[in-house]
Amino acid sequence: MTSDVPASEPVLSVRDLSVRFPTRGGGAITPVRGVDLDLRRGGRLGLVGESGSGKSLTALALMRLIRPPGRVSGRLLMHGRNLLELPERQMVRYRGSRIAMVYQNPMSALNPVYTIGRQIAEAVRMAKPVSRRQAHSRAIELLDEVGVPAAARRVDSYPHEFSGGMRQRVVIAMALAGEPDVVIADEPTTALDVTTQARVIELLGSLADRHGLSVMLITHDLGVAATFCDDIHVMYAGRIVERADVHGFFGHQVHPYAEALLSSVCGLDARVDEPIPAVPGQPPLPGNLPPGCSFAPRCTASTERCCVEVPVPVDLGGGREAECLYATQRAGQHAGALGLGPAGGPAVGQGGPVAAPESGLDPPETDEDPGKPASGAGLHASEGSGRG
Repeated sequence: MTSDVPASEPVLSVRDLSVRFPTRGGGAITPVRGVDLDLRRGGRLGLVGESGSGKSLTALALMRLIRPPGRVSGRLLMHGRNLLELPERQMVRYRGSRIAMVYQNPMSALNPVYTIGRQIAEAVRMAKPVSRRQAHSRAIELLDEVGVPAAARRVDSYPHEFSGGMRQRVVIAMALAGEPDVVIADEPTTALDVTTQARVIELLGSLADRHGLSVMLITHDLGVAATFCDDIHVMYAGRIVERADVHGFFGHQVHPYAEALLSSVCGLDARVDEPIPAVPGQPPLPGNLPPGCSFAPRCTASTERCCVEVPVPVDLGGGREAECLYATQRAGQHAGALGLGPAGGPAVGQGGPVAAPESGLDPPETDEDPGKPASGAGLHASEGSGRG
């Protein structure tokens, strides 16, 4: 599974990705608009945001699973090739063997009339020229690797005979069947209890480390993102509005939407007699975007300028970007509050460690990976709309 891409180069590079659907009357809506992202070898990228922000559509576009009349444009560069330019026959070979997906609902992703082993074996044979017997043996190995007990016996079971957590492990096994370089996990912990969520995320992490996988995790669970990811991309109304490494993001947020998401985290110490904090308003519909900044109608810091001028991504240094008209000023305010210089380092005349400000999540613990915040499983941003 180890890619031949150098560690310094992204294994998947996405540029100006857009998804467009025609409407009656000759119009069109664009729920994903000009997305750029890079997934490095062995990296763990988190794509977070409210339901309806375009996360799942982005994943389907990366897999080239958007069917007509929908249209995908931009560049999906992998191993020097633009996946959007490949004939469908070649793309079928790329799916599974180069890039695979773990779907958010394993019950709908699995065929109820075929055994688990047959479905995994089919995925194996799609990626490699092996016999049915070899594919069946490989299916047992994969089930064992993802932690399904008595794999040699359970391989002949049907999906309904598995619990939700075990079905999710089966879907992960299917994603690994072709030994891909990139795995896109679309809400892999949806509808699972907190304990099972933690086990599934731990499994994804151990498999990624063992096989050198690059993982893009799509989630609205900020606790899961904090625990699993190296980098965070925040999506709103089809755009990436902020990107940063996980430690910097949970330390402070530059874009007002990212800040509002963290403020809407409901902690274990929340008072039951007080309203649950939430981002005010609702995300805009793709066909009815407001003028100027898409977040302006919900933003408590918006100005008249925000309602007329469309923001562009601002490079804040250190791999951090924010798509806000006041990104530089907001980043400077955070840096000043923390005693940091413009580039994020200690200001002149100051030194030593800098404590992260309050953000709704606990700061990193010293006995954990210093590049990640402490675990926060079960912390969700409050949402008010349907699935993304």
